[in-house]
Parts: sequence; C-alpha cells; structure tokens
Amino acid sequence: MHTVYSLASVNEGVKISEISLELLLNYYEFSLTPYIFKYEVEGMPTIELTFPPAQFCHLLAIEKIMVANRKNFKNAREYRGLLGYDKIKNCFITLEILKKPPYNEQFGRNKRKFTNFHLIPNLLEKPELIKFDGSKVNPATEIRADIIFYNQITNYYLHLGIIKTKEEGNRFVSKSFFVHSKSGTSDGDKFIVNQEKIKITKIIKEKIETQV
Repeated sequence: MHTVYSLASVNEGVKISEISLELLLNYYEFSLTPYIFKYEVEGMPTIELTFPPAQFCHLLAIEKIMVANRKNFKNAREYRGLLGYDKIKNCFITLEILKKPPYNEQFGRNKRKFTNFHLIPNLLEKPELIKFDGSKVNPATEIRADIIFYNQITNYYLHLGIIKTKEEGNRFVSKSFFVHSKSGTSDGDKFIVNQEKIKITKIIKEKIETQV
C-alpha cells in the first residue's frame, strides 16, 4: 500500500490494490488543496485554480457510483461536496464498499480516475489548455467544464475539467477528472479535437495563506 509520499513519486498509474480512498483524500489535502495554481495565458485574464475539499468527490465521481442502480438516490447529496468528503474522511465510504454490488459496475467504469488520481499534480505542471464546448464532442457528453487541462501521460489522456466560480476575478475550481486511452482506435482525444486552444505563457504555484 502506498503512502502519500510514495504516491507522489509515481509517474504512472497504480494498481487499485496499492491505494485506498482515504489515501487519495489525504493526497488531495497534501498535494492540491493547500495551493493556488495560476496560469498566465494569451487573450484572457490569469486563470487562478484551487482544489477545495468540497470538489474532491466530484473528481472521483463518488456520487455517481454511490447512487448506482438508484440505491441511495434519495440521499445523493450525502455523496458530494463536504458531506461526501466527511464520509470518506471518516471511512463511511471506502474502496472496499465501492468494489462490491451494487456499486461495483459503476466503479469499474470510473476505476481509471482512482488509479491515475495521483497524476493530477503532474498534469498541472505541464498542461495543454482548451476552452471547452460540449456541443463539439461526438458522441455527446455529460461533461460540464469551462476549461479543460489535458496531457498524455503513459498510455492515457488525462483531463481535468474546471469551472469558473462566482468569486471576483478569474477564479476556477476543479470539477471533473477523466482518463481515456490513447492507444489503438480509441477515441481518447474526443474531448480535445475541434476545441479552441489556450496558450499558456507562465505557470505559478503558490501556497494559500491560511487565516488564523
């Protein structure tokens, strides 16, 4: 089983048996939440990206998995945002639970999110950016994002979708994380083609100052 520190040194996907959901949450708190990632780009204001605790469940599709086959459907809000975050932190939701019926089928569809989650910091260091228009994706997609960060890491396209917040300035938060194969006849680039590219001129990673 990996630790937060050993996971940070791995530059490829890991086996599901080498991680836990609690580990991924701790990794998120260690590698992403404490920082603001700033991207100076051509033609628009600097993109300021953060990873609040409330976005963790979105990135791993926890709600989607937990309401599989309409189980827990009435309590869907408990598996997103801070409620879902706390359930994972307190081990009420674990990988062992997700791997069992009725969740296992939906978990299987999203497994790559978990085994490649630790590569998000790598993606943030050397991303390609696009303004995302879902209507240009074929076949149609449920992905909702204003901008997508992507890059090819090992045999996959890693994508991080971000959305603009209502805060003053050009502030964004992470919204979705998805992984597609780039080998063979795969349509792994379907979220990238025909989209408007954004040129990055500078990347700055800053520690967020905590208020006492």
